[in-house]
Amino acid sequence: MSQPSAETESLSLLMWQLLLALARLLLPLLLVAILPLSWGLLLEALLLAVLLLSGRRWPAVGRQLSALLCGCVLGTAFAIGRCIASDWSILLSVLWVLLALAGIGSLERHLGLKVEEEGDLRAEHDPHAGEAGHSAWGGEEPRHTPEGQAIRYLSWGEIAMGGPVYVDCLMPDGVLLEGIGSGSCFSDDGRYFLAPLPSRNAWGLLLLDRQQRCVYRCQPEQTPWQISGCDGQWIRGQYSPLGANQAVQLALDEVLARAQCVALVAIADLWLEPRWQAQLDNAPRRWPGLPSGLAAHGRPFLPESLQALEDPLRPLRYPEYQLWLGEQATGLLLGEDASPRWDGQWLACQARPLEQPEAAWSYWLGAPQQAWRDLGRPQLAEQERLALYPGAIRGIENGQLWIDVELGSPLPNRGEYGEQLSDYLSTVETKRGHDVWGRIRPGECAPTCLEVLWPGDGQRQRLRSQVLSGQRHLLFDEVAREQGWPAYALSLDGQVVQGQWQLEHRLSSDQRWVALLPACAAPALAEQVQVLELASGRLLASPPLLVERLRDFHDGVLEVVTLQGLCSEGFQPHPLYMADQPAPPAGEAARYYLERGYGRACHRLQRLHCRDEGLQLQAEWRLVSRPQAVNADGDFILPAPGGQDAAWLRGCETEYPDNWLREQCARRDGYVLTASGCALFGVTPSMAWDASGRYLLLTHQRGWDDPHNDDPNHSRQWLLWLLDTQQRSLRRRPGSIGGMPRIDKTDAQGWQVRVFEADWDCPEDAGRLCRVSLEELLALPAEQLEPRGERWHLPGEQRPVQHWQAFELAQLAAWRR
Repeated sequence: MSQPSAETESLSLLMWQLLLALARLLLPLLLVAILPLSWGLLLEALLLAVLLLSGRRWPAVGRQLSALLCGCVLGTAFAIGRCIASDWSILLSVLWVLLALAGIGSLERHLGLKVEEEGDLRAEHDPHAGEAGHSAWGGEEPRHTPEGQAIRYLSWGEIAMGGPVYVDCLMPDGVLLEGIGSGSCFSDDGRYFLAPLPSRNAWGLLLLDRQQRCVYRCQPEQTPWQISGCDGQWIRGQYSPLGANQAVQLALDEVLARAQCVALVAIADLWLEPRWQAQLDNAPRRWPGLPSGLAAHGRPFLPESLQALEDPLRPLRYPEYQLWLGEQATGLLLGEDASPRWDGQWLACQARPLEQPEAAWSYWLGAPQQAWRDLGRPQLAEQERLALYPGAIRGIENGQLWIDVELGSPLPNRGEYGEQLSDYLSTVETKRGHDVWGRIRPGECAPTCLEVLWPGDGQRQRLRSQVLSGQRHLLFDEVAREQGWPAYALSLDGQVVQGQWQLEHRLSSDQRWVALLPACAAPALAEQVQVLELASGRLLASPPLLVERLRDFHDGVLEVVTLQGLCSEGFQPHPLYMADQPAPPAGEAARYYLERGYGRACHRLQRLHCRDEGLQLQAEWRLVSRPQAVNADGDFILPAPGGQDAAWLRGCETEYPDNWLREQCARRDGYVLTASGCALFGVTPSMAWDASGRYLLLTHQRGWDDPHNDDPNHSRQWLLWLLDTQQRSLRRRPGSIGGMPRIDKTDAQGWQVRVFEADWDCPEDAGRLCRVSLEELLALPAEQLEPRGERWHLPGEQRPVQHWQAFELAQLAAWRR
């Protein structure tokens, strides 16, 4: 929805106006200042006489003469100081300037030369201060015209979050007003419709003359946010209802005189501002890639009635075109982003018939002087379980179309895992590893493309991959179909790839490898993923996995979505306990989650490293050698100095359970287990050992909604904990140390901690260093941990036992004393 904006002048024009104003003041000043005093006074008398004779008849000339006269008056003050050599000259000069300028100002008012600048329309206090207008926050817009006809409001928006509302308004006679405030009303005589124009900075005022079908816009000094009425003489309303709520009134005649008037133009059965007509006039187009001799062009198409549409402006915002070949109409409608293809004999395009403008888009094939043929849309058996989107026409081959088909990129609803699996048919963010602080390095994951040869006459479809290096394609030929799911034979450069495969595949970013899934019957899932080396035809197989989908293949890392298990009703997956029921056997696994609509089954994102010796699963944790940032991602093990202990952090997440990367947000509610057996919950990734390897400094975040958060502004708090791994005790430092604490350095006396102003990772915030003394922390009271099997926990800690069972103690065996 459009919003009003103030007109701005170019910088060069403003500079030119400034130079003219300075010249008009300084030239007469300098001239009179160097002339004898009597000559200067004579010149001023001549200017005054001309001003008196011509000022009223020619106001523009009078204003210029008045400006010259002001410059002469100032110059005379210098001449007086030069002629009278005493201290009284200063006083006389000042008196002369004050009296002369006051006289010139009075003369300007007498001659009618004083004018108010455009936009300086002033508001007066309204004597009818008790009358409140319709709310600027919506819900009270006029629903009917004074004649009783219904008004349509097409859409709503807010200025900032929770701010005043702006709407698009469609009058019964077809006048459509965009971006007006909801605090609007009609004048008492019904001629004018008045509405504020909301803005973050300077509000405006709009008046619709319903008789003349023209719109007036202006910006008074105090624009009413809510208009309570207009009696034909005054416009009454309230200014800034949340602040002063000041009642103001504006003179209607002055508003009309100062406002910018725009006559509306008729487009179909709407009355709109002229910019829409200008857009239509520029709409006829020709498509690139078509020869000029074909004379193919599009003419804008508008339905008979725009008012009848749910969105009357949609055909103007997203125009459609009637396709013409020369002077011959084809009877087809093409979208704005259509890309017709011509092979010298046939013309192909995505279109729909003119007689059925609401019909779905389909592919058409035709030629000059020949009938057009509707080929429909490609139908692939895999569309039942894959997101496939037919797109642009890649080429024409013997009267058949090669059509691009995008294969969606799957992603669980919680990012790395989730009970829902969604497909994205656009480029989405993904992880590309971590920096030294453990923060995500973001990248982009684009959907995979393939091409289908679409005959539209029941013939078997041919499929091929997107273009590979050397302008080659990997060809897919259907050889079998088990319970509705096709199996394909693959070939490249005439060489057949051993085995039968599914259609889903991913090409590596260096175009060296292609990831494939072995074909299987409809109820089953593939039990591994294989990678084809394009140069040699060699196949590499992964370890056993229950593979649902392929996601991305970049920098030698293949991302796959696997079935982790099933979820009972009401179960909430957690990074350490993703499913409460085991995964079904591979032979019928797909049936389970297809029947559930991909819900109540835990889908997990796993990564495999593609190396010459084979595919290797990426470890669930990484080994780090330095403290990590609060917004560090994933699980890691941080060894103690000397290698006598280590801290294993798992399960940290942001406070938002979704699949956005949120690489700048803090992670929290993590589980940490040391090789010495200490187990704590509620930590962030920011932790560090002391120099001796006995004490572990931990950080804990209190959210703004935490009942223990005592910050007066309800900001997030970061607290320091000290874990003594020998005494198995915990000390808590009271008070928040600061935002996003990051431990930069450790020495014998303690730690240097860098804290930041923001509670998210802001690159512009360098932070400040704080000194944390180990001696001061040891002086705090200690809470003793209690033994529970092989681990030591705080007495009050009651986390689910399955979360702690996810830690494989054997992973910490290398650091046990």
